[in-house]
Amino acid sequence: MTGDDLRRAILTPPDPPHPLIQDFLFYPSVFLLTGEPGKGKTVIASQLACCLTSQTPLFGTLTIHQPCAVFYCQLEGSLSEQLEHLRLMETVCPIATDRLYWYDGGTRPLNVQDATSWQPVVRQMEAFFASQPPTVHRVVTLDPIYKALVTDLAKAEAALALIHFSDLLLHQLRASVLLIHHPHRERHDARGKPIKEEDAYYGHSFLRNHVDTAYVFRALDAEGETGELVSTKLRGQHSLKRLILQYHPETYTCSMEPVPSEESKEMAIRSYLEVVARNGKQTDFYQVKAICQASPRTVRAVQAKLVAEHLLSVHPMTGKRWIWVPKVPGVQP
Repeated sequence: MTGDDLRRAILTPPDPPHPLIQDFLFYPSVFLLTGEPGKGKTVIASQLACCLTSQTPLFGTLTIHQPCAVFYCQLEGSLSEQLEHLRLMETVCPIATDRLYWYDGGTRPLNVQDATSWQPVVRQMEAFFASQPPTVHRVVTLDPIYKALVTDLAKAEAALALIHFSDLLLHQLRASVLLIHHPHRERHDARGKPIKEEDAYYGHSFLRNHVDTAYVFRALDAEGETGELVSTKLRGQHSLKRLILQYHPETYTCSMEPVPSEESKEMAIRSYLEVVARNGKQTDFYQVKAICQASPRTVRAVQAKLVAEHLLSVHPMTGKRWIWVPKVPGVQP
């Protein structure tokens, strides 16, 4: 890319990632979901797949903007048990089976380190996606990723093989990629007590650098009735930071409380800044983001509107946070 090409690209940037699921999953992107075995991450991944096919709000709350075609690679566990789970799930989350392909490996498990193994699977993906309308977005789920490798994911060779396979799905098949992963084993301090970690990611850093969005799922009670999804990486920072989920064993699904809309987030920012202005105070970008629980993208958008409306002035500070000075609507300074 020459300097002139770069200038044109800057002036006409590509469209931002397209939201497949409100504030959660985007196209194009690589999404990593990590959770301990048996704690519910496959519940989330399979519910996500079903919701995407039928455009059913994820967790009963998060808007899915259009139906998607999903190729789900179940690389671990019993297929018959998973089918029973899907039967229960469908009672509250319809499945558009013409947009869902379920691959269980059969007698030839997927191995992304061997082209003779993964090429036939990719051809199956291509044929499935080719049967869909060209406007339908595509998603591929690998659950779990360690089963698609024959060597340790902590080794560069394994991580690079998975990255190359993910890139192929992303660019050649034009699919968003959902990777399901296990954390490393529980670690203990010198006294033998478990060490609590915000992110118990296991694997080579190459893979961690490759993904766009990463969440960790944790149970919040001994029964597994309540859990949380906590973001550990948000490239672009336009996804939810934390989701509290309620598990429903009757249907093998999770639900969550509704999240504020973008319009309500903008109103929250405007209301907060008006209070700051009436009190004769100042604030900054990070305070607004934290207090109003808005994404950086939303804060920037509202900032631009308020500056254009002469309701906000931003003062650069060398080596410090820039100062936001809001104004009261209808009151001359």
